Amino acid sequence: DVICGFPTETEEDWADTMALLRKYRFQGIYGSKFYSRPGTAASLLKQPAPRTVKDRYRELVEFAAPNPRNEGLAGKDVRAWFSGTEEERGQTVGRTKSYTKVLVPRDDALLGQ
Repeated sequence: DVICGFPTETEEDWADTMALLRKYRFQGIYGSKFYSRPGTAASLLKQPAPRTVKDRYRELVEFAAPNPRNEGLAGKDVRAWFSGTEEERGQTVGRTKSYTKVLVPRDDALLGQ
């Protein structure tokens, strides 16, 4: 998980985060923009510029979108646990042991397997 634009995050911190992501090429990256919640310690800190948060989040999303590790899996049989559907795409969604997302044509009989 990566939070983009935490109040104490410096340019160097962000560069280090992106360098780590490039080095290890994780199967999945979950990112979010920092949102201050009233009453939390982080809400008392100087808040980052909204543009900084937006730019860092965009950089993360663009980096995470193409994952060359997954390209070799297309059309192959893998073991996966199916737990949901993507209604608008007509697909059943699962995950492998390494948490790689698996999409197959919609088949509700696969759910829970």
